[in-house]
This record gives sequence, C-alpha cells and structure tokens, in this order.
Amino acid sequence: MALFERKNIREKKNNLNKTQVDSKSVFVKGLPTIDDTEEAKEMLKLKLQAKFEECGEIDSVVVKIHLSKKKPFAFINFKTAESAKLAVQ
Repeated sequence: MALFERKNIREKKNNLNKTQVDSKSVFVKGLPTIDDTEEAKEMLKLKLQAKFEECGEIDSVVVKIHLSKKKPFAFINFKTAESAKLAVQ
C-alpha cells in the first residue's frame, strides 16, 4: 500500500464547500497510523515533503493526528496555487 493515494488528496475547501481558486493548501488524509511523537510526525513530514516537492516549491507541511482515531492527516502548503492544483490532479 502506498504512503497515500490520490483519492486521499484534495484542495482545501472554503465554508461554501467550493474549491478556492487561489488555494495554496492541499489536505491529505488516509495516511498510515503513526505514534503520537514529534519524531514520528517529523519523519512523516519529511516523506510528504519529498513526495510533493515534485509538484512545486513547498512553504510548509503540517502533520496532525486525530486523537480518537490515531490517524494522521496533513496540510501541504505550497508557495503557488498552481503547484497545489498540480498536486491534486
């Protein structure tokens, strides 16, 4: 199984549930379960950055863990909206 699948990657939505035209953020879910430690989060962050930097320059990667499910999710914040669009295609 891949670290993440395309179906688990989507552009961040606004409150009206419409894709923001100029969105630079991509939401990634369906990541494998990890320990809730800074070291595990940092390793996942580095893997995500390595995978997504082929789409364009990245400002930041934020990894969070859903406490009740122990499942991580992430936001990839690109420098340009074009890079974010490329990541979700």
